[in-house]
Parts: sequence; structure tokens; C-alpha cells
Amino acid sequence: DRPEKFADLKAKTIPGFIAAHTKYLEANGTNGYYFGNKLTYVELILFNLISSLNNALGGDAVTKENAPALIKVHDTVKQHPKIAEYLASPRLHQR
Repeated sequence: DRPEKFADLKAKTIPGFIAAHTKYLEANGTNGYYFGNKLTYVELILFNLISSLNNALGGDAVTKENAPALIKVHDTVKQHPKIAEYLASPRLHQR
């Protein structure tokens, strides 16, 4: 039942999510941010969501091919100096 739910998520839910968010990102110029050109909590949430979805669903749920505007946000967050420092640190995996 679980693989069936994941398949349904990939086939139905994620494409709608991508379409809705792409619309907002395009309205801001597809510059890697939802509002203006500053990192906000919204970009951090999307970064975490994309990472989690791709980890759970085999790495191909949200990609440059099916969601270039969302991946631009993901890459923008990942390249932010403080985020990049954290992602490279041992603190990320200490729990």
C-alpha cells in the first residue's frame, strides 16, 4: 500500500504543487526567491521540502526537468554562505 501511495503522490500531488509554486516564482522573476531577492523562511521551507521529498521518493520527485523554478530556489538556498557552511558542518548530522 505504501508504494502505491508514493506513486500517487508523485503522479498527482507533486505536479499540482509544482505548478502552483512555479506561478508565484515566475511572478517574482524566477530569481530563486519568492519575494524580492532576499532569503526568507519560505525559501528555507521549500528547500527542506524538496530535499525530503527527493530523499523519500528516490531523488526524482522534484527535479530541474520538472520544476526548474523550484530547483532554482533550492540551489539558491544551498549556496547561501551560512546555509552552505551548515550543510558542510558536522552539526547537520549530530542528533
